[in-house]
Amino acid sequence: MYSEFFDDKPVSRLIDEGIEALEHTIREQLKAQDEFFLDMKKKPTQTPTVRWVFHGFAGIDLLTINDQQMLLLNIKDRGPL
Repeated sequence: MYSEFFDDKPVSRLIDEGIEALEHTIREQLKAQDEFFLDMKKKPTQTPTVRWVFHGFAGIDLLTINDQQMLLLNIKDRGPL
């Protein structure tokens, strides 16, 4: 079923399509929820790149204690919009 879709496409093309789809979803959800993401100049945008969104989450850790309690660590305030 899926092999017909993937057989003729190089891996780099599949990765590009996945990134494009993820970027589209992020932008669509930001607009639907009237939310913004700060760009490199700290200006609000509803059209960030996937790379910039991932960069914004770099360094955040999830600490799980006894398989019950979860804590987010290293979250930095990005400032007001």
